[in-house]
Amino acid sequence: MVVYAVDVGGATLKHGDVAGPTYSVSENCVRMNVKQHSAQIRRPIERGYVVNWTLQGDIWQDCLPTHPDATMLLTTPVFTPDKLLQTQDEVVFEEFHMAAMANVIPQAMVPFAMTSQSPVFVVVDVGFSATHIVPWIAGSIVWEGVRRINVGGKMLTNYLKECLSFRQWNMMDSYDLINDVKEAACRCSLDFEHDMKAYAAASSSTMSLTSSPSTNSLVKEWALPDFVHTHRGSLVTPPGIDLPPHVQVMRIGVESIAIPEIVFHPSDIGIDQDGIAPAIVDAISACPAYVQGWMFNHILVTGGTSLLPQFIDRLEMDLRPLVPADLGLCVHHVDEYGDCLDPRQLTVALW
Repeated sequence: MVVYAVDVGGATLKHGDVAGPTYSVSENCVRMNVKQHSAQIRRPIERGYVVNWTLQGDIWQDCLPTHPDATMLLTTPVFTPDKLLQTQDEVVFEEFHMAAMANVIPQAMVPFAMTSQSPVFVVVDVGFSATHIVPWIAGSIVWEGVRRINVGGKMLTNYLKECLSFRQWNMMDSYDLINDVKEAACRCSLDFEHDMKAYAAASSSTMSLTSSPSTNSLVKEWALPDFVHTHRGSLVTPPGIDLPPHVQVMRIGVESIAIPEIVFHPSDIGIDQDGIAPAIVDAISACPAYVQGWMFNHILVTGGTSLLPQFIDRLEMDLRPLVPADLGLCVHHVDEYGDCLDPRQLTVALW
């Protein structure tokens, strides 16, 4: 029997035969040329849920094999509406003719990437579309403690687009480029107020668009692509270095810390939700009292946005004042221990 695991993410699609040595990663989107100078990106997922199963099926056609007796192991987000689950079943069985299918919650797979597994833990998945906080006790979700924050990597990239477009170049149609900028130049501040004052002090001199930032380590430069010699752009190291005259440069100053700060304080941009640290405490507080201390010591963080520099340090720093003094606190970054979305790990969890 062929068992094929598929992890459906907002940005990427991870899939592979569990008997194989590895798995494949592909973009979970379709790119179309709208005009000669622009392209449109269509995604089947909105706000973390597959809402366009016609498009998702078309993407799967290019990725998934056709085995009449295959079993599909498919990740499905928490709180997926029944109507979407029904459509998902129709696509899997009627279009791809799978013999069987098993749905798993993505966050359930995270502990299998740890070298030592605990029966009690809380998973913090800082993903592309949203941030999910899911407590677990002995293999079961504590549904009363599940929390969702409507902030993810996509929102951070889109907000960075708006900020840079307002202050410098119009980047509203350059999602991929700005996403590269975010991943290369942004970091989580360990003292946001102090860093903001440092940027403010430098704004009248080295951070202006007409002066060189070579004496200011706060400012980063991104060489924009000319679509002749380069197509993605790159970080200029060190800032202020002489570049060819045809290269246009975009400077990233306060945006490098202000954008990741949205994860910790969504209210900064008008989102009426708790930041990630209060949400974790709220989720654990909804669990039975006898496991709360254990959960604070087993916080497992995963997701692409958690790869931002200093993310784990900042999260621990924000959590410590909110956790009772007599309880320990330990935040594990799952990517340090392995790939929690390896399809082979998914199969182990299923059986």
